Amino acid sequence: MVKRNFEKMAADSQAIDKRPNVSNKLSRLDAPARLDSTSADSSTDAQYSDQLLTADRPSTSDQGSSINASTEISFFQLRPYVLIAEMLNSVPEKYYDVGGLPRINVKQTIVDKFETMRFLGYGSYATIWLVKNKVDGDYEALKITKSDPKYQESSLREIRFMKYLLTEGQHKNIVQFLGNFEMTEQGAIHHAMRFKVLGPNLNEILSGSATKFHPDVLRSIIKQLLKAVEYVHKHGIIHMDIKPGNIMIEISEDNVGMIAKNPKTSYNIYLMDLTNANSRLTVKLGDFGMSFQKDLDDERTARPTCTYRSPESFLTTGIDFPIDMWSVGCTIYKLATRERLFSCKKPEGHSYRHIKKMAKMFGDIPKAPYNALLRPECSHIFEEDGYFPGGNSDFHKILADKVTNSCLQNSKDAECFSKFVSLFFKLDPKKRVTAKEALENQFPLPNGDKSVRGIETAKRPGMPSVGPSKTSIFQPSSFSGGN
Repeated sequence: MVKRNFEKMAADSQAIDKRPNVSNKLSRLDAPARLDSTSADSSTDAQYSDQLLTADRPSTSDQGSSINASTEISFFQLRPYVLIAEMLNSVPEKYYDVGGLPRINVKQTIVDKFETMRFLGYGSYATIWLVKNKVDGDYEALKITKSDPKYQESSLREIRFMKYLLTEGQHKNIVQFLGNFEMTEQGAIHHAMRFKVLGPNLNEILSGSATKFHPDVLRSIIKQLLKAVEYVHKHGIIHMDIKPGNIMIEISEDNVGMIAKNPKTSYNIYLMDLTNANSRLTVKLGDFGMSFQKDLDDERTARPTCTYRSPESFLTTGIDFPIDMWSVGCTIYKLATRERLFSCKKPEGHSYRHIKKMAKMFGDIPKAPYNALLRPECSHIFEEDGYFPGGNSDFHKILADKVTNSCLQNSKDAECFSKFVSLFFKLDPKKRVTAKEALENQFPLPNGDKSVRGIETAKRPGMPSVGPSKTSIFQPSSFSGGN
């Protein structure tokens, strides 16, 4: 089993920290190609990649479902990916000021029950820790929040929604909530939320690797995200912060144990595969700290992350399900293109500039759909004809061209994809696709395409084509995922 061989894998991996700038060098690799033989460290790095795979391959998938160990599926699914880990000293010191985070160290015991094993990252209002439950010996992810009241509100909101969704039955594409408690440090109260440990979020993968998703992996991720959104919408919840950083990939218990026992804090090894049609990845939607329950919540929550924000979120005071669907569209766009649909800076007049970008991409924005809840400060941006003037770009063609021979292998797939994604960007929220409708679309259905490995390695001059047993090296990314 993998866990029995972890000590050997960890020992073989220590060289990664001893070579200057090796993370930058390795991060340029397109998985699963070998290092270029002209590299000064090529023999050592290639040996590291080979040795990393000397562990016996367990007969389970990434999700723990039973699979015959001799099949090609299990061989592909347990391919190692190395992600440079977030370091505890990367948390800004100001985050520990009054009202901020509690100071926690590795091997510290929290409330006499949880031993901290590894720092996993931080977000806008919490740090995330891999801990061991000393009662049952299980590993958990512990999200510990800042003590400032405005952050406490977000944590209590997330706890409320997690508990509510549990009463409706655990959905396979929603993070698994295990409970919560309060902890006190220097008189300040911090909320701690317990979750099942998951692997990297999609933004960590997208930000640091040129590895392409197999078209059917892309379809599977999209379909699972839509199922999660359909589920929360069915129960009256608007997530409000759907983005790649809040979508995680599930890993096996053995893999969690490997990460917990890894003596090196500079990287994590994840066993999964993104490049084969037979991969059986499970993705989970998380971070409900900004969520809103329609017809029950009176107080407006924070707006979605700017890059994934819908036009009505800029223009109106209303909150409704189409807000999430716009965010899903932006997320799908980034999954396919590795680019943001809209870049986002926040100088003076930021909202106006963002709306202007939307109009340039999707055409004139009508005032009529937003009239009822239009923000007073936005009324002047529309012209006398009732439109915010836009450009004449053909988004459908632009997107089809962008993904052809990229994440998709032919123009027919790209055309289908482009038509599908365009449904998420209807400027009138009432005309925007719902999660249920999107799941009935042709695109999320698997096509059974061949592996993309041959395509991606063939495009790199001087890089020999290799089998599926080579390691990918990803760049670091903070827990919050950002854009």
